[in-house]
Amino acid sequence: ESDKLIFTAQMGFQIQLQREAIQPRDFDFLMRLPTTPYVQSPVDFLTNYSCQSYKETSREIAVFFIPSPGVDPLKDVESLGKQIGFTIDNGKFHNVSLGQGQEVMVENALEVAGREGHLVILQNIHLVARWLPTLEKK
Repeated sequence: ESDKLIFTAQMGFQIQLQREAIQPRDFDFLMRLPTTPYVQSPVDFLTNYSCQSYKETSREIAVFFIPSPGVDPLKDVESLGKQIGFTIDNGKFHNVSLGQGQEVMVENALEVAGREGHLVILQNIHLVARWLPTLEKK
């Protein structure tokens, strides 16, 4: 039971690799996080190690940040998004603070982001614990 999420993720990755929905290079990055030395991260929440590895991948790979309680990477993610042309103003950056009734907004944002390659940040996801199985299926 404790390894259920990891097992499910691994199964999902293998299915996506077989369907060629993700590239082996991107999967390798996600699993092993290769790096180049002496690169400075532009944001506090990414180490120099992970920052360089991310730059070496395409923009097609999904990135999930799971911060520790009390950590808020929003300003850094917004700043990084702005540097690469993803802002709320141009509609390529979606920031949804979850709570009562926000599930539909998340589903719409994820659909658009998946289709057009936008950034999505979900905040306060712990407030919609009952809805997470639906999110997982999406």
